[in-house]
Amino acid sequence: MLILPMERTFNIRRPPVVTFLLLIVNTIVFLSTSGSDDETLVTAVAAYEEQQILATELPLYGDYLAEDAAAPEHWRDIESVDVLGEYERFHLIVQLLVDDNYAQYLERNSGLFTFSELDALERKQEIVDTYIPRLIIYRFGFVPAEFSFLTLFSSQFLHGGWGHLIGNMVILLLIGLTVEQLLGSFNYTLFYLLSGAFGAIVYGLVHFGSPMPAVGASGAISGLMGMYVAAYGTRKIRFFYWIGFYFNYAKLPALMMLPVWVGKEVFDFFFTESNVGYTAHAGGLIAGAGLVLLGRSSFAKVDTEIIEYRDEEREYREDLEHALQLVDRADFQAAKQALTRLLERYPGDARALFQLVQLGKAKPGTKDYHLATYNYLNGVLASGSLSKDTLSVIRDYWKCAEPGPRIRGQLLSQILNKLIAVGELDLAEELCRSAETHGLLDPEALKEANAYRLNQTNSGGSRVQA
Repeated sequence: MLILPMERTFNIRRPPVVTFLLLIVNTIVFLSTSGSDDETLVTAVAAYEEQQILATELPLYGDYLAEDAAAPEHWRDIESVDVLGEYERFHLIVQLLVDDNYAQYLERNSGLFTFSELDALERKQEIVDTYIPRLIIYRFGFVPAEFSFLTLFSSQFLHGGWGHLIGNMVILLLIGLTVEQLLGSFNYTLFYLLSGAFGAIVYGLVHFGSPMPAVGASGAISGLMGMYVAAYGTRKIRFFYWIGFYFNYAKLPALMMLPVWVGKEVFDFFFTESNVGYTAHAGGLIAGAGLVLLGRSSFAKVDTEIIEYRDEEREYREDLEHALQLVDRADFQAAKQALTRLLERYPGDARALFQLVQLGKAKPGTKDYHLATYNYLNGVLASGSLSKDTLSVIRDYWKCAEPGPRIRGQLLSQILNKLIAVGELDLAEELCRSAETHGLLDPEALKEANAYRLNQTNSGGSRVQA
């Protein structure tokens, strides 16, 4: 089961630099360390094989697996080294070298072994003492039996494989882009690291005394998810969920998901056999949410402007979509009312005005059509160049308006200048003739048109005349 918040926001003025830096650093650390540990393990396995220890140790490991129900099940059915392929043999030897629970079993039962078995185990221990401490996963991973302040943080940048890394980085990107902008880069970085550290502490308390190292950014990234829902509080946001083969979106109060996530991690811890750090995830979730909830009025203020803008933008999209649906259903009166209400909340909105112009074309002699066209053109021409929609509005209006176009003065002058600037000379000429016919050209516009006509005449052509 996967449930992720999808209320993403992006403000170009506050690029999520830290999120991208975390992604880059995690990837660089993985690439630079995974090869080193692989080389160390290959050397250790070669030394083990050279000592010809496996045939002696395999029966001992079989006894350990039979006695300990929590031991790895993968090797339980191996009765002879002769049935092992090269790949399987390599990974079995690695397991024998790094399995600390097995090492403790050997220590407890050392009085039961023969001299030849003790000799083989002694030679193996020399290999373990020589190579295993060199592994970066042991040096910088968090080991519950050896609490270290450094590894609370360094373990967050180590990963056990490509799948582990990619999975974490995808979630980091999806969640971090929003959280960094809501909290600001400093608090985002601080809370990310603290959530990961708290997740490691919870893991260490649950697995107290375990010699196995824990690595990965999952605790910190779970913290980001906790921060996310805490920042939105009780506001309803979109969640993407994937259960089995079914996936969809649901809109729910953000904080409602926190106990669901924590409960899932606790359930998986008790009822799922896996080496995943579920308790670290739960700890990270609680830490991330707690830091934001405790500090949102003081040291961890949430940028509510971003949230409110997103809420307003969503409402705008929903209202506009509703109006367009009314148009599609040919309920033009209701569509007009919906667009008018939209313009009351968002004065001068080009998309709403454009739709009103399209509705008005059905009755080109009405005041509504003339006014909607004027308001649309007055708004879009002041903000930028001519778009295809704007050109179509101009053409339609000068062709359809009854008893004729009423746009005059400065706006008409702007339209002519824009048309000439983009090379729409035929349309500019048509507008000039129409304006002259209907007496719409004021002295300033007439002066500009005559100047342009004179310029065209001097350059060998004559297009716009007035």
